[in-house]
Amino acid sequence: GGLSKLVIGMKNSVRELYGGLPQDFADKIVSEDTGFLYNYSNVTHNGTLYGVHNTGIYAYSGGTLPNKFEYDIVSKFDYNLIGANGAISYNNDILFSLAGDVLLLDKKSEVDAWTLFKGIDAIYFAELNNELYIVNGAGVISKWKGIDDLGSAINYKLTTKVFTNNSIANKQRLYKMYIIANIPTGSNMRIYLSKSIDENDWELVNTVNGGDVGVQRVLVPVGKYALENFIRIKLEGSGYVKLYEINRQFRTLPLV
Repeated sequence: GGLSKLVIGMKNSVRELYGGLPQDFADKIVSEDTGFLYNYSNVTHNGTLYGVHNTGIYAYSGGTLPNKFEYDIVSKFDYNLIGANGAISYNNDILFSLAGDVLLLDKKSEVDAWTLFKGIDAIYFAELNNELYIVNGAGVISKWKGIDDLGSAINYKLTTKVFTNNSIANKQRLYKMYIIANIPTGSNMRIYLSKSIDENDWELVNTVNGGDVGVQRVLVPVGKYALENFIRIKLEGSGYVKLYEINRQFRTLPLV
């Protein structure tokens, strides 16, 4: 359900139900190419229906065909769409449970960013008092956000996309790279760089221990990576850390 009428999602088709009384009901075919795999892996957010199909996550708001323009950005990520378990709209986020992983779409204005959380087994989602809870296959209930795990520091790891130019044929000169984050006392962050797209060639370039300075700008030493075509960043550590921004100052070199 959702939007202005009942939407019927089948595995390879989408239909809309019209009529005011049972004897007047009639369905209209919207798409015969794509559909939705499961009724529990769909969710409506701000008037748009998002649902999982085996070819992607489709958005449908009526009047046009379902599309996966937003999803195409992360279509090469490592997860299994066929194992979708559920979906929920929570504040400005849309979360999809995908067989041991959670794929999140941040729908804040001018953001529209995807994040893949690996190794989170979410069978059910539930919201209570503006807090999001997840239940795994063993029946364990966890809160989606928090500063610790029953008093113990939580380990974290974030791997970014590949930073490059609009054309990967162009070289770049990377002058500076910064991370804006709040790393309080008791937390820490290790920063690694890689010059490849998907290899395990990480090099530790900076370690930051938390303090009572609030939001701070952390320099990422680029050093020998200043002229590389590709740059990836990996952040690891433990404790509560709030990441605001990753920024870089660079110049595109001539295509020669």
